[in-house]
Formats: sequence, C-alpha cells, structure tokens
Amino acid sequence: VLLALCVAGAGCGKKASEKIAEKMIEKSMAKDGVKGDVNISGGNVTIHTTDKDGKKTDVNVSGDQMTVKSSEGTAVFTSGKSAKLPDNFPKDVYVPAGATITTAMTVPEGFNVVLQAKDNSEKISVACRAEMTGNGWKEEAAYTTAEQAVITFKKDNRTASVMIMGAKDTTQVNLTVVTEKK
Repeated sequence: VLLALCVAGAGCGKKASEKIAEKMIEKSMAKDGVKGDVNISGGNVTIHTTDKDGKKTDVNVSGDQMTVKSSEGTAVFTSGKSAKLPDNFPKDVYVPAGATITTAMTVPEGFNVVLQAKDNSEKISVACRAEMTGNGWKEEAAYTTAEQAVITFKKDNRTASVMIMGAKDTTQVNLTVVTEKK
C-alpha cells in the first residue's frame, strides 16, 4: 500500500526523486521571491520562472546543452561532444584549423568559444594576428609570454579577445567576441 501511494504521489511515469527535486528547487526559488515551475524528466530539466518584478525566464537543460530565454534575449551553452562553432559565429574571426571545440556559448551580445588545438601557442598567436588583421581587425592590446598570449582586436562595434594557453601536448584557445550596442 505504501509503495502504491508513493508511486501515485510521484505522478505517472515520473521518478519520485525527480518530483522531490522539482519541489525542492521550486521552494528554494520561492524563498527569493521567484515563482518557478520545474520539470525534471529523464535527465532533461525545464524551469519557467517569474521574478518579483514580473520578469519571465525559461531554462532548458538537455544533455550537453543549456538554453536560457528571457526578455533580454537567448543564451545557449553547449559543451562536450555536442559543442560546435555556433552557426552565426562571425566568419571574420580567427578559428585555428583542426581545433576541437570543447564549449560554445552564444549570448545576445556575442560569443565565447573554447577550443583545443595541436599547434603550439606561438604558431597559433602568429596565425591569429595575421588572419584577424587580414580581415580588417585592428590589434588594440596584447600580452605575450612563452606559452600564453592574450590579444584584443577591435573592428567597428565589435571587440574580439583571444586567449591562447599552451600546455605540454595541446593549446587551449578561448575566443570571445562582443558586439557593443550602438
């Protein structure tokens, strides 16, 4: 009888642990004045919130991707095997050939992409400068050591920051592109 009541209380097809987690999250948000509707099912999480000012936000987590939608726009974060260069990533921004994308984030103001490359940091730094300036970007600032570099470029109302960090067998490249509102 007790088992039947637990199953009935958890809802059809929903694990009891998922239902408990949903309620815990909703109660935690309520303490901060946020009304939330949480749905956890089979590894997917959907959260609809309304804050005390009436601002609505929707969060969806599925596998390696999280999407956040609000009145300010949509942000998408992808990692792992699902990570790829966003479709609308600027074509005039340097991306090392053959690099593996480990994370990608798109926000209303721009992009952040983290890649792993086989070339050393010096080779990537030289290629980056050549391609960016060749595409009309102006180098604004740079900090360079033997194994790392941070280079900032500007073009029109966009700023691109390239962080290059060398390691023993791989080089990590972090590309951030921000578009300033006019």
